[in-house]
Amino acid sequence: MDKTKKIEQVTIITGGQYGSEGKGEIAATVGLEANDRLSGHKGFDHVIRTGGPNAGHTVTLPGKVEGKTSIVFRHLPASFSTYMMPCAYWLGPGALVEPGLLVEELEMVGKVLGSVPIINIDPEAVVVGEEHKAAEETADLNARTGSTREGIGAARADHIWRQAETWRDWFEHGFGDDRDDVIFNHTRLASVAENVHGRVLIEATQGYGLSLSYSGLYPQTTSADLVPTAILAAAGIGHTQFESPLHTIAVCRTYPIRVAGNSGPLPGEVDWVTLNRRSGGAAPFEGEKTTVTGKTRRIGEWDWVMFQRMVRDVRPSEIALTFLDYLFPSLQGKQGWGSTTPSPPIPPIRRRRSWRRLRGRRGAR
Repeated sequence: MDKTKKIEQVTIITGGQYGSEGKGEIAATVGLEANDRLSGHKGFDHVIRTGGPNAGHTVTLPGKVEGKTSIVFRHLPASFSTYMMPCAYWLGPGALVEPGLLVEELEMVGKVLGSVPIINIDPEAVVVGEEHKAAEETADLNARTGSTREGIGAARADHIWRQAETWRDWFEHGFGDDRDDVIFNHTRLASVAENVHGRVLIEATQGYGLSLSYSGLYPQTTSADLVPTAILAAAGIGHTQFESPLHTIAVCRTYPIRVAGNSGPLPGEVDWVTLNRRSGGAAPFEGEKTTVTGKTRRIGEWDWVMFQRMVRDVRPSEIALTFLDYLFPSLQGKQGWGSTTPSPPIPPIRRRRSWRRLRGRRGAR
């Protein structure tokens, strides 16, 4: 590693609620804006995705491509999308990789976007196998916690017991039919610690409200924590390794969601028929479907208590608010506010006093 190359600045994009906040769209937008060099911006040198394939990031395509209007990334960083940023793409040492699914995703990206990036995978990333999915089925995790049963928790448990297969093991020896030329043509075994420098974008999965130890909602959580220190560790970057202050973007949606089933409390839960009527049709009558399982999501009112807790633990630099058209139906389909598009009216916020208290305490611990 060239000792003169340092990590200058790190930006984290993370969920501020229970996942499915629209992080993929935000990651694509942030990547596009950062690489708009005509405007004087310096682009990212490296993009690292954390987490595993139990979470999908969806990005809207500019028009219909190969019959698709959007693309779902379950392994690859969503900021690749249609913009194909000129940087290095990574799965960090805390990532979990399902080889067969990675092959399918690389092939899908090549077909839809016409180009496949080289993905650097840290040798310490953990391989997810069918035995991990079977273990979660046997443990009945879905009934107890609302788990997607994609094998992520079981793979992490094997890693703790030091019996999981790492990406180094798999890449060097391979196993079964999953060892595919696609992986060897489009991935590289490389260490984040030895190669990452400059400006770094980290795409985290899921959301703060699913944190194992921080959310206060155990056991209806995921199998990891989703706060900046944990996200940095999963990406392979120490919190003292970069020069500029950490920049964190917490993505929140106007109506938070949780996955179907016994997935935990959701204050102010509403049904999709009611929200469809309230939003003037912007919210789908039949409900949103989860990216990975395809089940109908649960949806609820904005939760100030969870929001304040998230701000306390995550300390975001910015809040990206999504699904505004659920509050303002006139915004449906719009990409932004220009000179010909009037700004939406300010919505009535029932707990303005709580919001003022939150702002006053922002610097306190």
